Amino acid sequence: MEGPDFLHKNAALADEVRRTLADIDEIESHLKKAGAAIEKAQTLAVNYRARLAGLCGGAAVGRKMPGRPDARTSGANGNGTLELQQATLQEERT
Repeated sequence: MEGPDFLHKNAALADEVRRTLADIDEIESHLKKAGAAIEKAQTLAVNYRARLAGLCGGAAVGRKMPGRPDARTSGANGNGTLELQQATLQEERT
């Protein structure tokens, strides 16, 4: 077993083991990042589910729910579309 190739084979095996351990460390790092991303996604899903339940509950009892201020709603209170508010302003002027 101790021929001329013995040291060469052991050195090659040691190099392969080192590369494999480095690969395992990299995989572990990626798994930790993926785990953190999954936890964040779960938290977001719970928050959006609660938000949606609140919106649906409000609609079921007929309450007017405030909208999010964006291009489709007014920036002030979020009640109605921009087009509806413009039409209302035009009616008030006439």
